[in-house]
Amino acid sequence: INIANDTIMEIKPAVLRALLEDTIKLYATNKNIIFLSGGKDSTTLAYSFKQLDIPFKAVSLYSKLSPTTELDIVKSIQKELDIDVVYYNIDTIPKTEFKYWIENPYTAKVIAINELGLQNYTIFTGEIGTGEMQVNQSLQYTAIMGYQPDDLAFWHVNVCLSLIHIS
Repeated sequence: INIANDTIMEIKPAVLRALLEDTIKLYATNKNIIFLSGGKDSTTLAYSFKQLDIPFKAVSLYSKLSPTTELDIVKSIQKELDIDVVYYNIDTIPKTEFKYWIENPYTAKVIAINELGLQNYTIFTGEIGTGEMQVNQSLQYTAIMGYQPDDLAFWHVNVCLSLIHIS
């Protein structure tokens, strides 16, 4: 929906898929990490990388203290996609930032990257996908501003898949 023009625009799934795959090919290297949470974004990334035959390491963070966990979901995805997953337990992060890592996944991911020695990898992560609170304002803004579906899809691939390279 283009709220600014009050019109509905359509985009075909094949176009969205092509945008995703082209963007992955643009940024992926021969050393990639996908933080696999079990959500839609990271699962789509893992599936796409596998289909495109682009090498990657899947890393999944989990906490033994958290009352909820995606560990079983990630194990199911691991089996379904026939991929190796590095499971990294992290229960807390420095209290100066947040009490529990699930409140700030970025800090937890940096800790995991450093402890696993993966600093020279290109990192793909999907924790700010449509299910997360922090992305709502961004998605609302793009709709209100009347961006075209192609633009929004490109933005989502680049921002919500959160391509990060730590050097």
